[in-house]
Amino acid sequence: MKKVTLLLSLLLAALMILSSCDGGESDVTTTPEVVETTTPDAPPVAITSGGTTEYKLIRSEKSSSVVTDAFVRLRNVFSEKYGVKIEVSDDFIMPNKEAHPYEIAVGKVNREESAQALEGVGYNDAVIAYIGNRLMITGHSDEAIVRAVDLFIEKYLTEGELTVNSTLRAVEAAEYEKPGVTIGGVPLTDYVIVYGSSYKDAAAEVANRLGVLTGAVIRTQGEKDTPAAHEIAIGAASRFASKIPAERIDDFYISEGGAGAHLYISANNKTAVEMACSRLCKMIAEGDKTEYAISDLILHYELPASRDYVNDIESLPLHWELEFNTPEWMLDYDEKYAASMDPAGRLMSCAHRGDMVYYPENSIEGIISSIMMGADMVEIDPRLTKDGVFILLHDATLTRTTNFEEMAGKNGLPKSANVADWTYEQLMQLNLKTGTGGASAKLTPYKIPTLDEAFKVCANRIFIRLDVKGPTDDTPFWNFEKDIWPLMQKYESYSNVIYTWHSWFKSSNYSLTDTYRAKAQELSGKPGIVFMGDANSLSSNNKVIKAHDFNPGIRLFVNFGDVDYKEYLKNNKVKLDSYKGKLRTYADVHNGNNESHAFYAELYEAGINYHLVNKALSLCQYIAANFEATEYTK
Repeated sequence: MKKVTLLLSLLLAALMILSSCDGGESDVTTTPEVVETTTPDAPPVAITSGGTTEYKLIRSEKSSSVVTDAFVRLRNVFSEKYGVKIEVSDDFIMPNKEAHPYEIAVGKVNREESAQALEGVGYNDAVIAYIGNRLMITGHSDEAIVRAVDLFIEKYLTEGELTVNSTLRAVEAAEYEKPGVTIGGVPLTDYVIVYGSSYKDAAAEVANRLGVLTGAVIRTQGEKDTPAAHEIAIGAASRFASKIPAERIDDFYISEGGAGAHLYISANNKTAVEMACSRLCKMIAEGDKTEYAISDLILHYELPASRDYVNDIESLPLHWELEFNTPEWMLDYDEKYAASMDPAGRLMSCAHRGDMVYYPENSIEGIISSIMMGADMVEIDPRLTKDGVFILLHDATLTRTTNFEEMAGKNGLPKSANVADWTYEQLMQLNLKTGTGGASAKLTPYKIPTLDEAFKVCANRIFIRLDVKGPTDDTPFWNFEKDIWPLMQKYESYSNVIYTWHSWFKSSNYSLTDTYRAKAQELSGKPGIVFMGDANSLSSNNKVIKAHDFNPGIRLFVNFGDVDYKEYLKNNKVKLDSYKGKLRTYADVHNGNNESHAFYAELYEAGINYHLVNKALSLCQYIAANFEATEYTK
């Protein structure tokens, strides 16, 4: 990258400062560019000499995994480039000991030069600075630190010996969507985020999100520290006492109070407080201005009794919002469809009974959650009520997932636990239990949804896989022509129902599938997607697939919760290799504690590239971190 002169650097820096001071509305964003300043006649510093170095490579004792990975990468490149085995450690110093005199520090370390290096830079700016006898490779955020490491490797690890100017300071300015944000006339940099004892991580994430958005570096502190002039208080009981009834588990306040500019975030549980934190960040990010009055950000959220979020899914604050910011491409249905049609493409996800980690299984809230985290498919379980309404429930009985035992026989309700003995209106008097239910599960305000509601929220957003629920495994309650196709027509979503391996899709019904795939293509331009069942033999599969041209999907008849998956991959390697690049290979991979990023990676490498999981958010986070959007033409 081209080195600029000191004069030009100062000019650019001045322009950036002027731009950041503009508190009015602006569409202008800063442009990432490396500004390097040095004193031309300052002596050079030799980091390496003759295959040796006096320097030690250090990182913070509290480094995140992302920064630690960058640290290890720098160490490896440094050693490979110069043939030097550099000593490495964290920044811990033994009592009565002094730090090593020559250091290369990655990230924010407990050396005074670390704070000096970060003076006057934006939250997401990457910094390389030589101060004293220490080379600082740093930034306020993890993203900035990683970019600083990459910049140092690219720009400074040249051939020959490693030498830097003794007054080196290089800053790669990040691009900020909304620089110069003020709240109540006060710049964000003048606020302090104050947190209660359980909310330190939430405070750090709010500071991170607002920093990435605006460039502001916002300090955080505990509520027992000295009060600041302007605060954003998160779950700090000393600042604001919540008055929300305990049963309102998803309700929260963002309110004002006290002299000066203050925002107080409160609720009666940790999840709701974190949801409020996410909503505050979203209001600032999605607002059409940079100057916010306190009143612009006041919010009292109550979970709608009528489930209005079925009509507007983005109005439902989500329990994991502060943990994950879904990339836009993962919300794009056309991308999901294009990825499904690419048998050699990215890993794809299916949420087992919806998001049942943060919401009840088969709830409309869990389905919306799956959509908003970027899942590609949701697997749901339709059942019939006594009066012929399709609802979502896995079991034939109400005991495990609802408060049936508490309500049975009351207010004229049935005493039978069988779903088939209840009308839809009667079922609406029950509430769902958290997660997968059970005797110890807590009760929620959420209700049993209808299949119609599920189709409404899924239409042109996510694929649907309808599981077998009926008198027998081969006889679903639902009939595709009579019950499912009309819902696809009603919501004009013709390509998102997966044609799968149930009774209506056996050899006698191939023509039915062909007919409705053709109708879907005629109405939407996209044929429906089919997952053939995996036959016992490879030759049989090849014949079926070739005869019926049901690419690009196949479903493996295996549940990795019931088998040794490593043994399965070993024993089925030939078959799986034959599918690679030819088929989307789908499997039930919900495997208890083994659901991890390493687990997903191993299965994907083996050719299983469509995963049905219990931990949908975990898989979506893995996909976001390791894959990019499938290219397609709209």
